[in-house]
Amino acid sequence: MTQAFNAFGTTIAPVLGGHLIFELFSEPDGTFSAVATRIPYLIFAAILLLVGILISRVKLPSFQMETEETVQGWGALKFSHLKFGVFTMFCYVGGEVAVGSFIISFLEETMKFNEAISKNYLSLYWEVP
Repeated sequence: MTQAFNAFGTTIAPVLGGHLIFELFSEPDGTFSAVATRIPYLIFAAILLLVGILISRVKLPSFQMETEETVQGWGALKFSHLKFGVFTMFCYVGGEVAVGSFIISFLEETMKFNEAISKNYLSLYWEVP
């Protein structure tokens, strides 16, 4: 269920969040402050909490294993390929999020864009494969 909304969320969140933070909840003189992030984050937290509650109420079928096997070790993590895969995904996601975190500041400094324009490029960064 999470992966179904992942691409949509990474595309729309910078645009919607940027609008809320940089335009709707920014200071009256148009400057950005850390206080401007409080209300949008609370809104997103409430929405995600509601979605989580709705998902937890969905009844899923119960699956039973036909044979009783005793798994030694840490279950699936006993396979070295899975351990390397987990480490690789950790590094990949860390790098992807790091770039996404700094792209608005980078565009402000190098291209002289303001936050309202830069948030749209962040949305493109998350969408382009």
